Amino acid sequence: MDLAIASGVAAGEAAEAARAAGGMSGANLRAYEAALRRRNVLTDLETFRKAPLYLKNPRLFDVYPRLLIELAQRVYEVDGSGKGRILDAVLGESKVEGLSKLTMLRDLLRGARSM
Repeated sequence: MDLAIASGVAAGEAAEAARAAGGMSGANLRAYEAALRRRNVLTDLETFRKAPLYLKNPRLFDVYPRLLIELAQRVYEVDGSGKGRILDAVLGESKVEGLSKLTMLRDLLRGARSM
């Protein structure tokens, strides 16, 4: 479920419970945090807290899409020639893009850690 929707549902539940308990006091509204946890809003935000920083990597929106398009063309184009290994195609395209193996590995590991 989308976090914004789940958060809104949790807010509604907490407000309804607070009203039923006698008012919108701080103590009664603490149910909101519990509802956010029950709906996994807070747990998802905590799990993916590093994702926004990772998504600032400009290669994700420039170099890697171009690399994937070129790779797909090389792999799926029917031109009568034999196809090489995909790893060789990836490494060949990365050279064209000026990417080192180390840079690609770092980006992959940072993405895995942040997601």
